[in-house]
Amino acid sequence: LLLLAQEFQPQGSPRMDPIRAERVCYRMSRLIPAASCLHHAVATKIWLSAHGVGAELRIGFRMGTEFEGHAWLVLDDGTVLFDQGGDPYESIMGVS
Repeated sequence: LLLLAQEFQPQGSPRMDPIRAERVCYRMSRLIPAASCLHHAVATKIWLSAHGVGAELRIGFRMGTEFEGHAWLVLDDGTVLFDQGGDPYESIMGVS
């Protein structure tokens, strides 16, 4: 995902827009059928970090009709990327 996404970075652009990075990651993941939320979050975190945007990778779980896990990013300004909405996940781990 990271290699594909780099093609969408305009030359001379000093800072990647995080919302755009999220959209590009979703689009690129269509080319990788097994890509999960963890793949999306890790690839986007690395990509944003390379462009000076700080983000924390969070991993959490919730109990619905079954045990579910999810990975997402929280930017330094509090913006959440890859949020699933609905019932919140209980964050058990964060990686800066």
